[in-house]
Amino acid sequence: MCSLKCPVILRWLVWGCALFALLNPLGLRTRRAYAAPLADADKLRFSNKLLSEGQVALQAGNLALALQRLEQSYVMAPQPQTLYFLGKTALLQHRELAAADLYRRYLAAAEDAVSPAARAEIELCLGTARGAQTDLDVVSGDVGAVLRVDGRVAGVLPLTTPLWLTPSAHRFSIEKNRRSFETNLLQIPSGQRVQLQLALASRYAVLTVATGVVLLLDPANLPSDAKTQLGQLLGPAVSQAHSFLIAREQTESALLRLGPQVAARCAQSLDCQEQLAKQLDASQVLLLSISPSLDAPKSLRLQIFDVDTGSVAAVEEEACASCGADSIKQRLPRLAQSVLKSAWDRGRGSISIGSDPSGATVMLHGNVLGKTPLVREAFEGPVELSLLLDGYVSQRFSFKVQRGQQLAFSSVLQQSTQPSERLVTRLVEKPVLARVAPKRTLWRWIGGGSLVSAGLILGGFGLSALAANGTCVDSVTAPLGICNQVRDTDRPAGVLLGVGGSLTIFGVSLLVLPLW
Repeated sequence: MCSLKCPVILRWLVWGCALFALLNPLGLRTRRAYAAPLADADKLRFSNKLLSEGQVALQAGNLALALQRLEQSYVMAPQPQTLYFLGKTALLQHRELAAADLYRRYLAAAEDAVSPAARAEIELCLGTARGAQTDLDVVSGDVGAVLRVDGRVAGVLPLTTPLWLTPSAHRFSIEKNRRSFETNLLQIPSGQRVQLQLALASRYAVLTVATGVVLLLDPANLPSDAKTQLGQLLGPAVSQAHSFLIAREQTESALLRLGPQVAARCAQSLDCQEQLAKQLDASQVLLLSISPSLDAPKSLRLQIFDVDTGSVAAVEEEACASCGADSIKQRLPRLAQSVLKSAWDRGRGSISIGSDPSGATVMLHGNVLGKTPLVREAFEGPVELSLLLDGYVSQRFSFKVQRGQQLAFSSVLQQSTQPSERLVTRLVEKPVLARVAPKRTLWRWIGGGSLVSAGLILGGFGLSALAANGTCVDSVTAPLGICNQVRDTDRPAGVLLGVGGSLTIFGVSLLVLPLW
């Protein structure tokens, strides 16, 4: 009986194995296809569980356990509401700056989902944050990696806003897919904005001082959401150039301080761009021009004005027949990287300019660089400058700046007759009261001269009479030399002097004073 059934059983086994071999790869692929969503769902569920435990520990006052559970929850699945509770925990631990930083990034991530009560609490915390702080931009290609500062969770890369840190030594670490990298202690300076570049694979970390870049848009009357999107497109390229975009609100406030007339032409005026950059303590101005309009763009143009040299560092322009929103998203970051690299690669030297007399205005391509004596950076290559001073002939100079070298020269300015001629014309056109000596008549010359002469003669007689007063009339005969009779000319001398003085004064008046 077994001999009859064994071949049948063997055939069924062979067919079953073949069928399993055919179906098994499909089964593996099916399981792999649905494994990730299930794993993500499990992570989210476990993250919510840890978040609940952290909230319970926070309400119970167990801050250490709350911080542990909340950080585990955020690493498992980074949710915006976890940042809020991490900020609340930091606030209760008297880490005010860390709490303000976590609250800021919660607002940026949650946006409109923030409740009014939570927003009021956060704004109160941000308004009362004390102490010096440094803005730190973290740049890394490890998207999704968890960033820790001094062992505490700070966020998941990329960060939408810079970190707020105390100016002291800090240690940074990133972790992703069970791989991690921790830096040494890095000293964060005070009063500056710095940039930290991290790479998990190469274990690379560089801390540099970042410089601010002002973003100008032309046309300036773009919608607010469009300005935000354009800033987000340009931000990564600016960060790669060791810089950061200054907040749009700060730029708009600075433009208002310059005045509406100046702000309206700022896209076309390098003087305005320099004033704007100095107000915001920025090193460059990045001008994005979209023409003819954002709705129907035909060309994109990026220009970088460099504050240190007072000149345009680089210009890139790209035309397209029909640039839509998707096309701008693709073209603009690439165009920004190109123009920033061109500006970064330009060599620099310096120029030292003097003039005799000093105080001449130095112009470069229509932009005022300053007044002599002047020392300023300049890009390498040919440069044309002009010296202008009122009353002197303007001069133009062409020279070549060498990389890393200073070019010094001085010029003796020649006086010009044109300013004085313009001054005479203005004086003729504008009536001016002038003091002119009136013409004297003949009788005043004769009368005045006669009176002065008579007054001087009488005054001379008066002085002689005054000198003879008290002298002897006859010769001295007494043995003791006593006069028998003395002269008494005191009164006549006074009369002669008074009359002579009066005549002299009256005569001088006729000669000098104008006619009344």
